[in-house]
Amino acid sequence: MLLSILISIAPLAPVSFDAGTAPAVLSYQDDGEEAVKKLEAAGTDVDKLVELAGSYKKGSAQARKVYKRILVVDADHEAAHKALRHHRYDEKWFDSYTALSKYRREEEKRMLEEEGLVRFGDGWASPDEVPFLRMGWEKDDSGQFVSPARAEKAAREAKFVADGWEQQDLTWIHPDDFDKWREGLWKCDEEWLDTEHADAYHANIPTMWQVPGKHFVALTTCDRTGKGVEWIVHWADLIYPDLVRTFGLKPEEKPEFVVLNGIGQYNMYAAGDQEQGIRASEASGNSSVHYAFFADSRIKMNGDQVEFGGCGVAYWSRSDEKLTGYGQHAVRHAAAQSYLEAIDPSWDTISKVVANPAGGVAAPAFWSEKKIPMWLRFGAASYVERFFKDSTVDETGNPWWARDWAFQNLRAQGQIRPFEEIFAFRLDPAKPEDSGAMISEAGLLVSFILDGNCKAVMDAHQAFRSALKLGGDTEATVTSLQEAIVANERALRRYAKL
Repeated sequence: MLLSILISIAPLAPVSFDAGTAPAVLSYQDDGEEAVKKLEAAGTDVDKLVELAGSYKKGSAQARKVYKRILVVDADHEAAHKALRHHRYDEKWFDSYTALSKYRREEEKRMLEEEGLVRFGDGWASPDEVPFLRMGWEKDDSGQFVSPARAEKAAREAKFVADGWEQQDLTWIHPDDFDKWREGLWKCDEEWLDTEHADAYHANIPTMWQVPGKHFVALTTCDRTGKGVEWIVHWADLIYPDLVRTFGLKPEEKPEFVVLNGIGQYNMYAAGDQEQGIRASEASGNSSVHYAFFADSRIKMNGDQVEFGGCGVAYWSRSDEKLTGYGQHAVRHAAAQSYLEAIDPSWDTISKVVANPAGGVAAPAFWSEKKIPMWLRFGAASYVERFFKDSTVDETGNPWWARDWAFQNLRAQGQIRPFEEIFAFRLDPAKPEDSGAMISEAGLLVSFILDGNCKAVMDAHQAFRSALKLGGDTEATVTSLQEAIVANERALRRYAKL
Protein backbone atom coordinates (compact mmCIF):
# COMPACT_ATOMS: atom_id res chain seq x y z
CA MET A 1 0.00 0.00 0.00
CA LEU A 2 2.84 2.37 0.86
CA LEU A 3 4.46 1.85 -2.56
CA SER A 4 1.18 2.65 -4.32
CA ILE A 5 0.75 5.83 -2.35
CA LEU A 6 4.30 6.95 -3.07
CA ILE A 7 3.87 6.70 -6.85
CA SER A 8 0.29 7.96 -7.01
CA ILE A 9 -0.87 11.51 -7.65
CA ALA A 10 -3.74 13.53 -6.19
CA PRO A 11 -7.24 11.94 -6.69
CA LEU A 12 -9.13 12.94 -9.82
CA ALA A 13 -12.93 13.29 -10.37
CA PRO A 14 -14.69 10.02 -11.35
CA VAL A 15 -16.19 9.27 -14.76
CA SER A 16 -19.12 6.90 -15.52
CA PHE A 17 -19.43 4.31 -18.35
CA ASP A 18 -22.42 2.53 -19.92
CA ALA A 19 -22.93 -0.87 -18.37
CA GLY A 20 -22.53 -2.57 -21.72
CA THR A 21 -19.18 -1.04 -22.58
CA ALA A 22 -16.41 -3.64 -22.68
CA PRO A 23 -13.65 -3.37 -22.09
CA ALA A 24 -14.05 -0.25 -20.02
CA VAL A 25 -11.49 2.43 -20.95
CA LEU A 26 -11.07 4.73 -17.99
CA SER A 27 -10.21 8.37 -18.59
CA TYR A 28 -7.64 10.44 -16.73
CA GLN A 29 -10.61 11.61 -14.61
CA ASP A 30 -11.01 8.16 -13.00
CA ASP A 31 -11.50 8.37 -9.24
CA GLY A 32 -8.13 8.53 -7.47
CA GLU A 33 -9.09 6.19 -4.63
CA GLU A 34 -10.52 3.63 -7.06
CA ALA A 35 -7.34 3.81 -9.13
CA VAL A 36 -5.25 3.14 -6.05
CA LYS A 37 -7.35 0.06 -5.29
CA LYS A 38 -6.90 -1.26 -8.84
CA LEU A 39 -3.16 -0.67 -8.59
CA GLU A 40 -3.04 -2.51 -5.27
CA ALA A 41 -5.06 -5.37 -6.71
CA ALA A 42 -2.59 -5.82 -9.56
CA GLY A 43 0.25 -5.96 -7.04
CA THR A 44 3.53 -6.92 -8.65
CA ASP A 45 1.98 -8.97 -11.45
CA VAL A 46 3.43 -7.31 -14.54
CA ASP A 47 0.82 -8.79 -16.89
CA LYS A 48 -2.01 -7.41 -14.76
CA LEU A 49 -0.28 -4.06 -14.50
CA VAL A 50 0.12 -3.90 -18.29
CA GLU A 51 -3.57 -4.72 -18.68
CA LEU A 52 -4.48 -2.04 -16.15
CA ALA A 53 -2.31 0.58 -17.85
CA GLY A 54 -3.96 -0.26 -21.16
CA SER A 55 -7.38 0.38 -19.68
CA TYR A 56 -6.55 4.03 -19.14
CA LYS A 57 -6.39 6.71 -21.80
CA LYS A 58 -3.00 6.67 -23.54
CA GLY A 59 -0.67 9.22 -21.97
CA SER A 60 -2.97 9.94 -19.05
CA ALA A 61 -1.68 10.51 -15.56
CA GLN A 62 -3.23 7.21 -14.37
CA ALA A 63 -1.60 5.24 -17.19
CA ARG A 64 1.77 6.81 -16.50
CA LYS A 65 1.35 5.94 -12.81
CA VAL A 66 0.85 2.28 -13.64
CA TYR A 67 3.79 2.19 -16.06
CA LYS A 68 5.99 3.67 -13.36
CA ARG A 69 4.85 0.84 -11.04
CA ILE A 70 5.81 -1.68 -13.75
CA LEU A 71 9.33 -0.23 -13.85
CA VAL A 72 9.62 -0.62 -10.08
CA VAL A 73 8.94 -4.32 -10.59
CA ASP A 74 10.83 -4.73 -13.90
CA ALA A 75 13.31 -1.93 -14.53
CA ASP A 76 13.95 -3.04 -18.14
CA HIS A 77 10.34 -3.39 -19.26
CA GLU A 78 10.52 -2.01 -22.82
CA ALA A 79 6.81 -1.27 -23.32
CA ALA A 80 6.63 0.68 -20.06
CA HIS A 81 9.69 2.73 -20.94
CA LYS A 82 8.31 3.52 -24.39
CA ALA A 83 4.92 4.45 -22.95
CA LEU A 84 6.69 6.89 -20.65
CA ARG A 85 8.67 8.20 -23.64
CA HIS A 86 12.01 7.18 -22.22
CA HIS A 87 15.08 7.05 -24.48
CA ARG A 88 17.08 3.87 -25.11
CA TYR A 89 20.82 4.25 -25.65
CA ASP A 90 23.87 2.11 -24.94
CA GLU A 91 21.64 -0.62 -23.45
CA LYS A 92 20.34 1.88 -20.90
CA TRP A 93 17.08 3.80 -20.46
CA PHE A 94 16.96 7.55 -19.82
CA ASP A 95 13.84 9.25 -18.50
CA SER A 96 14.55 12.54 -20.33
CA TYR A 97 16.44 13.83 -23.33
CA THR A 98 18.42 16.06 -20.96
CA ALA A 99 19.68 13.01 -19.07
CA LEU A 100 20.52 11.25 -22.34
CA SER A 101 22.40 14.29 -23.67
CA LYS A 102 24.42 14.56 -20.47
CA TYR A 103 25.36 10.90 -20.69
CA ARG A 104 26.39 11.24 -24.36
CA ARG A 105 28.54 14.29 -23.61
CA GLU A 106 30.31 12.44 -20.82
CA GLU A 107 30.72 9.43 -23.10
CA GLU A 108 32.20 11.56 -25.89
CA LYS A 109 34.69 13.12 -23.48
CA ARG A 110 35.70 9.71 -22.13
CA MET A 111 36.07 8.15 -25.61
CA LEU A 112 38.21 11.03 -26.83
CA GLU A 113 40.46 11.00 -23.75
CA GLU A 114 40.79 7.22 -23.45
CA GLU A 115 40.47 5.97 -27.02
CA GLY A 116 41.17 9.04 -29.15
CA LEU A 117 37.85 8.56 -30.95
CA VAL A 118 34.95 10.85 -31.81
CA ARG A 119 31.33 10.06 -32.50
CA PHE A 120 30.42 9.37 -36.12
CA GLY A 121 26.91 8.23 -36.95
CA ASP A 122 26.02 5.36 -34.64
CA GLY A 123 29.63 4.48 -33.92
CA TRP A 124 33.10 5.86 -33.23
CA ALA A 125 35.99 6.84 -35.48
CA SER A 126 39.37 8.52 -35.43
CA PRO A 127 39.01 12.29 -36.02
CA ASP A 128 41.29 11.97 -39.05
CA GLU A 129 38.96 9.38 -40.59
CA VAL A 130 35.69 11.26 -40.14
CA PRO A 131 35.96 13.45 -43.29
CA PHE A 132 36.54 10.41 -45.50
CA LEU A 133 33.76 8.41 -43.88
CA ARG A 134 31.47 11.41 -44.33
CA MET A 135 32.23 11.36 -48.07
CA GLY A 136 31.57 7.63 -48.28
CA TRP A 137 35.19 6.70 -48.99
CA GLU A 138 36.51 3.25 -48.19
CA LYS A 139 39.94 1.90 -47.28
CA ASP A 140 41.86 -0.05 -49.90
CA ASP A 141 44.17 -3.00 -49.25
CA SER A 142 46.95 -0.65 -48.13
CA GLY A 143 44.71 1.01 -45.55
CA GLN A 144 44.39 4.26 -47.51
CA PHE A 145 40.99 5.89 -48.03
CA VAL A 146 39.84 5.90 -51.66
CA SER A 147 36.68 7.34 -53.13
CA PRO A 148 34.41 4.69 -54.67
CA ALA A 149 34.31 6.66 -57.92
CA ARG A 150 38.11 6.73 -58.17
CA ALA A 151 38.38 3.06 -57.29
CA GLU A 152 35.88 2.29 -60.03
CA LYS A 153 37.80 4.51 -62.47
CA ALA A 154 41.09 2.80 -61.62
CA ALA A 155 39.55 -0.63 -62.19
CA ARG A 156 38.05 0.49 -65.50
CA GLU A 157 41.35 1.92 -66.70
CA ALA A 158 43.24 -1.21 -65.64
CA LYS A 159 40.90 -3.19 -67.89
CA PHE A 160 41.53 -0.76 -70.74
CA VAL A 161 45.27 -1.33 -70.39
CA ALA A 162 44.80 -5.10 -70.27
CA ASP A 163 42.72 -4.92 -73.44
CA GLY A 164 45.35 -2.90 -75.29
CA TRP A 165 43.78 0.55 -75.10
CA GLU A 166 46.08 3.61 -74.95
CA GLN A 167 45.62 7.22 -73.91
CA GLN A 168 45.61 10.26 -76.17
CA ASP A 169 46.06 12.92 -73.51
CA LEU A 170 43.48 11.60 -70.98
CA THR A 171 41.15 10.05 -73.59
CA TRP A 172 41.25 6.26 -73.85
CA ILE A 173 41.56 5.00 -77.43
CA HIS A 174 40.46 1.53 -78.57
CA PRO A 175 43.03 -0.36 -80.69
CA ASP A 176 40.63 -0.26 -83.64
CA ASP A 177 41.05 3.54 -83.71
CA PHE A 178 44.84 3.64 -83.59
CA ASP A 179 45.01 4.29 -87.34
CA LYS A 180 43.06 7.54 -86.94
CA TRP A 181 45.39 8.53 -84.12
CA ARG A 182 48.45 7.88 -86.33
CA GLU A 183 46.92 10.17 -88.94
CA GLY A 184 47.25 13.03 -86.43
CA LEU A 185 43.55 13.26 -85.62
CA TRP A 186 42.10 13.96 -82.18
CA LYS A 187 39.17 12.14 -80.63
CA CYS A 188 36.56 14.74 -79.63
CA ASP A 189 33.60 12.98 -78.05
CA GLU A 190 32.68 10.45 -80.77
CA GLU A 191 34.33 12.31 -83.67
CA TRP A 192 37.89 12.35 -84.95
CA LEU A 193 39.02 15.86 -85.89
CA ASP A 194 42.16 17.48 -87.25
CA THR A 195 44.04 19.85 -84.95
CA GLU A 196 42.36 23.02 -86.23
CA HIS A 197 38.85 21.65 -85.70
CA ALA A 198 39.86 19.99 -82.43
CA ASP A 199 41.06 23.40 -81.20
CA ALA A 200 37.65 24.85 -82.04
CA TYR A 201 35.93 22.01 -80.16
CA HIS A 202 38.13 22.46 -77.08
CA ALA A 203 37.93 26.27 -77.11
CA ASN A 204 34.79 26.09 -74.95
CA ILE A 205 34.88 25.72 -71.16
CA PRO A 206 32.73 22.55 -70.96
CA THR A 207 35.00 20.77 -73.49
CA MET A 208 38.49 22.01 -72.55
CA TRP A 209 41.64 20.17 -73.56
CA GLN A 210 42.80 17.87 -70.73
CA VAL A 211 46.53 17.42 -71.13
CA PRO A 212 48.79 15.61 -68.65
CA GLY A 213 52.34 16.76 -68.17
CA LYS A 214 55.06 15.25 -66.02
CA HIS A 215 53.75 16.82 -62.79
CA PHE A 216 50.41 18.49 -63.61
CA VAL A 217 47.29 18.13 -65.73
CA ALA A 218 46.38 21.23 -67.74
CA LEU A 219 42.73 21.95 -68.53
CA THR A 220 42.71 24.65 -71.18
CA THR A 221 40.75 26.34 -73.94
CA CYS A 222 43.97 27.59 -75.53
CA ASP A 223 44.97 26.23 -78.92
CA ARG A 224 47.27 23.46 -79.96
CA THR A 225 47.88 24.84 -83.43
CA GLY A 226 50.40 27.41 -82.22
CA LYS A 227 51.89 25.16 -79.52
CA GLY A 228 49.95 27.03 -76.83
CA VAL A 229 48.89 23.88 -75.01
CA GLU A 230 52.43 22.50 -75.11
CA TRP A 231 53.85 25.71 -73.62
CA ILE A 232 51.28 25.64 -70.80
CA VAL A 233 52.24 22.09 -69.83
CA HIS A 234 55.95 22.92 -70.13
CA TRP A 235 55.78 26.03 -67.93
CA ALA A 236 53.79 24.23 -65.27
CA ASP A 237 56.24 21.36 -65.05
CA LEU A 238 59.14 23.80 -64.64
CA ILE A 239 57.83 25.09 -61.29
CA TYR A 240 57.68 21.68 -59.61
CA PRO A 241 61.27 21.48 -58.26
CA ASP A 242 61.00 24.89 -56.59
CA LEU A 243 57.69 23.97 -54.94
CA VAL A 244 59.15 20.74 -53.58
CA ARG A 245 62.20 22.70 -52.41
CA THR A 246 59.88 25.07 -50.56
CA PHE A 247 57.58 22.55 -48.90
CA GLY A 248 59.29 19.16 -49.11
CA LEU A 249 56.11 17.38 -50.25
CA LYS A 250 54.95 15.73 -53.46
CA PRO A 251 51.24 15.33 -54.33
CA GLU A 252 49.95 11.77 -54.60
CA GLU A 253 48.29 12.60 -57.92
CA LYS A 254 49.03 15.17 -60.60
CA PRO A 255 47.16 18.37 -59.64
CA GLU A 256 45.00 19.84 -62.38
CA PHE A 257 44.84 23.55 -63.17
CA VAL A 258 42.86 25.65 -65.63
CA VAL A 259 44.05 28.11 -68.29
CA LEU A 260 41.43 30.07 -70.24
CA ASN A 261 42.06 31.74 -73.60
CA GLY A 262 41.08 35.26 -72.54
CA ILE A 263 39.77 37.57 -69.87
CA GLY A 264 36.16 36.93 -70.93
CA GLN A 265 36.35 33.20 -70.26
CA TYR A 266 38.39 33.88 -67.12
CA ASN A 267 35.63 36.05 -65.66
CA MET A 268 32.95 33.60 -66.78
CA TYR A 269 34.77 30.70 -65.13
CA ALA A 270 35.05 32.63 -61.87
CA ALA A 271 31.48 33.95 -61.73
CA GLY A 272 29.73 31.14 -63.62
CA ASP A 273 27.23 31.29 -66.47
CA GLN A 274 23.84 29.72 -65.85
CA GLU A 275 22.87 29.69 -69.53
CA GLN A 276 25.95 27.69 -70.47
CA GLY A 277 25.73 25.45 -67.41
CA ILE A 278 28.98 26.78 -65.96
CA ARG A 279 28.96 26.84 -62.19
CA ALA A 280 30.73 29.64 -60.30
CA SER A 281 34.15 28.47 -59.16
CA GLU A 282 35.09 31.33 -56.85
CA ALA A 283 33.60 32.98 -53.78
CA SER A 284 36.51 35.17 -52.64
CA GLY A 285 36.50 37.63 -55.54
CA ASN A 286 40.29 37.40 -55.83
CA SER A 287 40.11 36.72 -59.57
CA SER A 288 39.92 40.51 -59.99
CA VAL A 289 43.20 40.97 -58.13
CA HIS A 290 45.57 39.06 -60.43
CA TYR A 291 45.73 37.17 -63.73
CA ALA A 292 45.39 33.92 -61.77
CA PHE A 293 43.28 32.87 -58.79
CA PHE A 294 42.40 29.91 -56.62
CA ALA A 295 38.97 28.45 -57.47
CA ASP A 296 37.78 28.01 -53.90
CA SER A 297 34.24 26.91 -54.85
CA ARG A 298 34.95 24.62 -57.80
CA ILE A 299 32.84 21.46 -57.73
CA LYS A 300 33.29 18.65 -60.24
CA MET A 301 31.77 15.26 -60.91
CA ASN A 302 33.72 12.00 -60.90
CA GLY A 303 31.19 9.59 -62.34
CA ASP A 304 28.08 10.23 -60.27
CA GLN A 305 30.07 11.35 -57.22
CA VAL A 306 30.56 14.98 -56.24
CA GLU A 307 34.16 16.07 -55.63
CA PHE A 308 35.73 19.33 -54.50
CA GLY A 309 37.88 20.59 -57.36
CA GLY A 310 39.67 23.58 -55.84
CA CYS A 311 42.51 24.52 -58.20
CA GLY A 312 44.46 27.35 -59.75
CA VAL A 313 42.93 29.22 -62.70
CA ALA A 314 44.64 31.62 -65.12
CA TYR A 315 44.14 33.18 -68.52
CA TRP A 316 46.51 33.64 -71.44
CA SER A 317 45.49 36.11 -74.14
CA ARG A 318 47.80 34.93 -76.90
CA SER A 319 46.23 37.20 -79.51
CA ASP A 320 46.85 40.35 -77.45
CA GLU A 321 50.41 41.58 -77.96
CA LYS A 322 50.32 43.55 -74.70
CA LEU A 323 49.13 40.60 -72.61
CA THR A 324 50.59 37.50 -74.24
CA GLY A 325 53.94 37.91 -72.48
CA TYR A 326 52.26 37.49 -69.09
CA GLY A 327 50.97 34.04 -70.04
CA GLN A 328 53.95 32.17 -68.61
CA HIS A 329 53.64 33.97 -65.27
CA ALA A 330 49.88 33.40 -65.00
CA VAL A 331 50.26 29.70 -65.81
CA ARG A 332 52.99 29.29 -63.22
CA HIS A 333 50.90 30.94 -60.50
CA ALA A 334 47.80 28.86 -61.27
CA ALA A 335 49.70 25.57 -61.32
CA ALA A 336 51.32 26.46 -57.99
CA GLN A 337 47.92 27.10 -56.38
CA SER A 338 46.84 23.62 -57.49
CA TYR A 339 49.99 22.04 -56.08
CA LEU A 340 49.48 23.83 -52.76
CA GLU A 341 45.89 22.66 -52.45
CA ALA A 342 46.99 19.10 -53.23
CA ILE A 343 49.57 19.01 -50.41
CA ASP A 344 47.48 20.97 -47.89
CA PRO A 345 43.80 20.05 -48.32
CA SER A 346 41.04 21.09 -45.89
CA TRP A 347 39.45 17.66 -45.60
CA ASP A 348 36.88 18.42 -42.93
CA THR A 349 35.43 21.37 -44.84
CA ILE A 350 35.73 19.56 -48.17
CA SER A 351 33.82 16.56 -46.84
CA LYS A 352 30.95 18.81 -45.79
CA VAL A 353 30.87 20.35 -49.27
CA VAL A 354 30.75 16.90 -50.85
CA ALA A 355 27.94 15.88 -48.49
CA ASN A 356 26.00 19.08 -49.26
CA PRO A 357 27.24 20.84 -52.43
CA ALA A 358 24.40 23.37 -52.31
CA GLY A 359 25.75 24.64 -48.99
CA GLY A 360 28.93 25.95 -50.60
CA VAL A 361 32.37 26.24 -49.05
CA ALA A 362 32.65 27.77 -45.58
CA ALA A 363 35.66 29.99 -46.27
CA PRO A 364 36.76 30.66 -42.65
CA ALA A 365 36.68 26.95 -41.81
CA PHE A 366 38.39 26.05 -45.09
CA TRP A 367 41.36 28.35 -44.54
CA SER A 368 41.62 27.68 -40.80
CA GLU A 369 42.40 24.02 -41.55
CA LYS A 370 45.49 24.92 -43.56
CA LYS A 371 48.94 24.08 -42.25
CA ILE A 372 50.50 26.53 -44.72
CA PRO A 373 49.61 30.17 -43.91
CA MET A 374 48.05 32.30 -46.62
CA TRP A 375 51.08 34.56 -47.05
CA LEU A 376 53.36 31.58 -47.61
CA ARG A 377 50.89 29.90 -49.97
CA PHE A 378 50.51 32.98 -52.18
CA GLY A 379 54.16 33.84 -51.68
CA ALA A 380 55.24 30.48 -53.07
CA ALA A 381 52.91 30.90 -56.05
CA SER A 382 54.37 34.37 -56.62
CA TYR A 383 57.92 33.04 -56.29
CA VAL A 384 57.52 30.46 -59.06
CA GLU A 385 55.61 33.08 -61.07
CA ARG A 386 58.18 35.90 -61.06
CA PHE A 387 61.18 35.30 -58.75
CA PHE A 388 62.34 31.97 -60.20
CA LYS A 389 65.64 30.98 -61.74
CA ASP A 390 64.97 30.06 -65.37
CA SER A 391 66.57 26.64 -65.90
CA THR A 392 66.02 26.88 -69.67
CA VAL A 393 68.45 29.80 -70.11
CA ASP A 394 71.92 28.80 -71.31
CA GLU A 395 75.25 30.18 -70.11
CA THR A 396 75.04 33.18 -72.43
CA GLY A 397 71.81 34.47 -70.90
CA ASN A 398 70.54 35.65 -67.52
CA PRO A 399 68.67 32.85 -65.68
CA TRP A 400 67.50 35.39 -63.08
CA TRP A 401 65.74 37.66 -65.58
CA ALA A 402 62.34 37.11 -63.93
CA ARG A 403 63.62 37.98 -60.44
CA ASP A 404 65.35 41.10 -61.76
CA TRP A 405 62.02 42.19 -63.29
CA ALA A 406 60.17 41.44 -60.03
CA PHE A 407 62.71 43.36 -57.92
CA GLN A 408 62.47 46.31 -60.30
CA ASN A 409 58.68 46.36 -59.95
CA LEU A 410 58.94 46.28 -56.15
CA ARG A 411 61.40 49.16 -56.14
CA ALA A 412 59.11 51.12 -58.46
CA GLN A 413 56.13 50.77 -56.11
CA GLY A 414 58.11 52.29 -53.23
CA GLN A 415 58.29 50.88 -49.72
CA ILE A 416 56.92 47.42 -49.08
CA ARG A 417 54.23 47.28 -46.42
CA PRO A 418 55.05 46.24 -42.81
CA PHE A 419 55.77 42.55 -42.40
CA GLU A 420 52.85 42.04 -40.03
CA GLU A 421 50.46 43.13 -42.80
CA ILE A 422 52.00 40.67 -45.24
CA PHE A 423 51.79 37.88 -42.66
CA ALA A 424 48.12 38.73 -42.01
CA PHE A 425 47.58 38.63 -45.79
CA ARG A 426 44.11 40.03 -46.30
CA LEU A 427 43.46 40.44 -50.01
CA ASP A 428 40.79 42.98 -50.91
CA PRO A 429 39.13 42.59 -54.34
CA ALA A 430 37.99 46.21 -54.05
CA LYS A 431 41.69 47.23 -54.09
CA PRO A 432 43.16 45.10 -56.90
CA GLU A 433 46.41 47.04 -57.33
CA ASP A 434 47.21 47.02 -53.62
CA SER A 435 46.30 43.33 -53.29
CA GLY A 436 48.36 42.45 -56.35
CA ALA A 437 51.31 44.29 -54.84
CA MET A 438 50.92 42.31 -51.60
CA ILE A 439 51.08 39.04 -53.55
CA SER A 440 54.42 40.21 -55.00
CA GLU A 441 55.63 41.23 -51.54
CA ALA A 442 54.82 37.76 -50.22
CA GLY A 443 56.77 36.39 -53.18
CA LEU A 444 59.72 38.54 -52.12
CA LEU A 445 59.67 36.94 -48.66
CA VAL A 446 59.71 33.44 -50.17
CA SER A 447 62.50 34.50 -52.53
CA PHE A 448 64.53 35.64 -49.53
CA ILE A 449 63.76 32.38 -47.69
CA LEU A 450 64.93 30.23 -50.61
CA ASP A 451 67.68 32.29 -52.23
CA GLY A 452 68.70 34.95 -49.69
CA ASN A 453 71.37 32.76 -48.08
CA CYS A 454 70.41 33.95 -44.57
CA LYS A 455 71.25 31.13 -42.14
CA ALA A 456 68.70 32.03 -39.45
CA VAL A 457 65.90 32.16 -42.02
CA MET A 458 67.10 28.99 -43.74
CA ASP A 459 67.13 27.11 -40.42
CA ALA A 460 63.62 28.32 -39.56
CA HIS A 461 62.43 27.31 -43.02
CA GLN A 462 63.89 23.83 -42.61
CA ALA A 463 62.11 23.44 -39.26
CA PHE A 464 58.82 24.42 -40.91
CA ARG A 465 59.38 21.94 -43.75
CA SER A 466 60.05 19.16 -41.26
CA ALA A 467 56.90 19.92 -39.27
CA LEU A 468 54.82 20.05 -42.45
CA LYS A 469 56.21 16.74 -43.65
CA LEU A 470 55.34 15.08 -40.32
CA GLY A 471 51.74 16.23 -40.74
CA GLY A 472 51.48 17.83 -37.31
CA ASP A 473 50.84 21.38 -36.14
CA THR A 474 52.99 23.93 -37.98
CA GLU A 475 51.94 27.04 -36.05
CA ALA A 476 55.07 27.25 -33.89
CA THR A 477 57.44 26.79 -36.82
CA VAL A 478 55.54 29.35 -38.91
CA THR A 479 55.87 31.85 -36.06
CA SER A 480 59.61 31.15 -35.83
CA LEU A 481 60.00 31.61 -39.58
CA GLN A 482 58.18 34.94 -39.46
CA GLU A 483 60.30 36.09 -36.53
CA ALA A 484 63.47 35.15 -38.39
CA ILE A 485 62.40 37.20 -41.41
CA VAL A 486 61.60 40.24 -39.25
CA ALA A 487 64.90 39.94 -37.39
CA ASN A 488 66.79 39.92 -40.70
CA GLU A 489 64.96 42.76 -42.45
CA ARG A 490 68.23 44.52 -43.33
CA ALA A 491 69.54 41.42 -45.05
CA LEU A 492 66.29 41.13 -47.00
CA ARG A 493 66.50 44.73 -48.17
CA ARG A 494 70.11 44.25 -49.27
CA TYR A 495 69.10 41.08 -51.10
CA ALA A 496 66.39 42.87 -53.10
CA LYS A 497 68.27 46.20 -53.29
CA LEU A 498 65.30 47.97 -51.69
